[in-house]
Amino acid sequence: YRSIAAAGRQLETMCREADLVVAATDDPLGQAQLCHHAYVAGTPFVSCALYEKAAAGEVLLVVPGAGTPCWSCATGQGGIARTAPKDYGTGRLVDELALGPSIHLVAEVAAGLAVSL
Repeated sequence: YRSIAAAGRQLETMCREADLVVAATDDPLGQAQLCHHAYVAGTPFVSCALYEKAAAGEVLLVVPGAGTPCWSCATGQGGIARTAPKDYGTGRLVDELALGPSIHLVAEVAAGLAVSL
């Protein structure tokens, strides 16, 4: 528990020192935790993600100073509902073919928002 708490404090410190936090991860739990620390620190946050098999995607902009909701409140899921299957031999997400164009689309929109901030 001590190492988890220390990591949380370190992450919050890093978020306070940043002008913008970008979630570059496919892990919904990681996005939720990162956004939580950015929100507490008052730092704007941008994330993007695809749902399984690119059935849908999302780009989320959180700006605490403007009163936007946090990641968990905006998605209403806390990251649980869109968790993709994992290969438990490696712990990594199971590969899905031909997602490149969809990944580039949501990443481009997220990058545009990040640059506009």
